[in-house]
Amino acid sequence: MATTINTIEDLVRVLDENPEWLEALRTRLLTRELIELPRLFAEFAASVNQRFDEQDKVLAGHTETLAEHSKILAGHSETLAEHSGVLVEQGKVLAEHSGILVEHSGILVEQGKVLAEHSGILAKHSKTLAQHTEMLTEQGKVLAGHSETLAGHSETLAEHSETLAEHSRILAGHSEEFVSLKREVRLLRDDVGDLKGPRAEEEAGKDIAFIAEQLGLALTRVLTRDDLLALLRAQPLPDLPSNVRNSFTKADIIAEAVDEAGETRYIAVEASYTVNGRDTERAVRNAGILTRLTGKPAQSVVAGYRMDDRERSVIESGEVFWHELER
Repeated sequence: MATTINTIEDLVRVLDENPEWLEALRTRLLTRELIELPRLFAEFAASVNQRFDEQDKVLAGHTETLAEHSKILAGHSETLAEHSGVLVEQGKVLAEHSGILVEHSGILVEQGKVLAEHSGILAKHSKTLAQHTEMLTEQGKVLAGHSETLAGHSETLAEHSETLAEHSRILAGHSEEFVSLKREVRLLRDDVGDLKGPRAEEEAGKDIAFIAEQLGLALTRVLTRDDLLALLRAQPLPDLPSNVRNSFTKADIIAEAVDEAGETRYIAVEASYTVNGRDTERAVRNAGILTRLTGKPAQSVVAGYRMDDRERSVIESGEVFWHELER
């Protein structure tokens, strides 16, 4: 019986009624490579999945970086599964759209290209996985070497720790000896200062006119203890403690002088072999008392053969004048 086909609907109906025609038409329109592609792809996917499983066993024993590779491979497996699903869906679409196979031929060709690209990508992945296997093996060897080296370092550090502990004990003993020695030196220096203090006071007394000249003043007289007591009687300063009053009257040198304008000024001198903080404090204190007693400016001065470095700041500030005695 002859079959007449005038429209695409007629073609679809006839193909539905005659499945063998549909198969013959598919064979004619599709190349054997495309027809065999799903089966070949499934076999290839199975082979790749098997290789992934083998790689998972190797990667299981490595570090977090190797675990990340496993995640990437798992992602590849998911991608392949998605591709398989896409191909199944495409088969369904092709069955439904058999009437418009001619129009979709170009789409199938493009899909073939994509699948070919995927095949190339998978081939590259296979090569990369092989390289990763070699790298992981090499890394395992390196890590083993590092473990041996670190073990050696640990032993060396333990020995160093023992040596340092011994050194610390020795240094602790030395520190105690140095503290004791430093204390003895300080006591000796104080003893020497006490022995040479009167000499420093005597030499400063000899230099008092020169000291006044250095201050831009002309010496008029050196006040005695009686002079100082008289000043205190004339101006009692009731807020001044008795011990400070007594110390003031025993000042090393209190001198009276005049400046270029003829105005009276005072000089409070403290002398020691080695000038220290006690001397600068007494000189400043005595100058302040003189100003309160006389209403006149007073300059604090320290004199000695040498000076404690800690007093340089107060000297450099100009609050106290430094006079170095000749040896």
